[in-house]
Amino acid sequence: MKNIIHAIIMGLLTLFSAYLYLLADAPIAQKIIIKENPTIDIQKEERQTLEYLNQLRKGVGLIPLVNNNRLKNSAKNHAKYLIKNALIGHFEDKNIIGYTGKYASQRAIYNGYKTSMVIENISNNNFTYKESIDGLMAAIYHRFGFLDFHIDEIGIGVEQSQTDKSQTAFVYDMGSHNLEDICQKKNSIKSGEYATNICADKSLKIEAKLFNHILDLNRKRNPKVITYPFDGQTDIPPAFYDELPDPLPNYSVSGFPISMSFNDSYFKNINMISFKLFDDKGKEAVFARLSIYYKI
Repeated sequence: MKNIIHAIIMGLLTLFSAYLYLLADAPIAQKIIIKENPTIDIQKEERQTLEYLNQLRKGVGLIPLVNNNRLKNSAKNHAKYLIKNALIGHFEDKNIIGYTGKYASQRAIYNGYKTSMVIENISNNNFTYKESIDGLMAAIYHRFGFLDFHIDEIGIGVEQSQTDKSQTAFVYDMGSHNLEDICQKKNSIKSGEYATNICADKSLKIEAKLFNHILDLNRKRNPKVITYPFDGQTDIPPAFYDELPDPLPNYSVSGFPISMSFNDSYFKNINMISFKLFDDKGKEAVFARLSIYYKI
């Protein structure tokens, strides 16, 4: 009887061992979680983008931007062009579907904007207004576009691919209401200094003094000097990586850029005398010099 019980137990152990072996040898089914990219609420993002950008402009003391529908249509068309053709960048190819102009200025004029003086910023593959704006503000050249002294209006276009939701485009076209207004008036100047290629109508010439006066109308509504990040600003990224064009082509990463912008209406030439950084305790920070500019 003991032998039978022993045999049964050994048999069970053998079967159990074989079962464990099979379990160990067979792949365990994994629960695969596929993270889907969110669908953007385009109208909401466009509205919140303008609100957030103006929040940052007000933080440095600049006047807020207002929506311009002609610039909005220009930005919207370019965003659609980028998504439709799975492209990035500021330029369009006339041989590709959705073309409305090679440059931002041409696209704005195509949509009825009266001046060619247009500043454009673009970000791709972001899913929220904050991701887009924060990324561009971290990129120094794009930051200068958003913090320009003479602009007062903007058009924002946001698009997302319906077949590949990871592809998004946020396009920002910015300009000056005063410049557009002067380009709608006839200017009969025949001699003296004048500016050309400012208006959609290339035949129009604007007296140099009048042109500078028009630029001053907005510039003098703004501070003489602005710094970014601004005093009291929070949620600042610790690092900057790259942008196109790249201000630090020999480096893949650096500290977050701290910038100072000088208003052209008050300063003509800026000479760098010294530059120091201090931490929140007032102690001078040690940093590495990556580039040297003796004169700006």
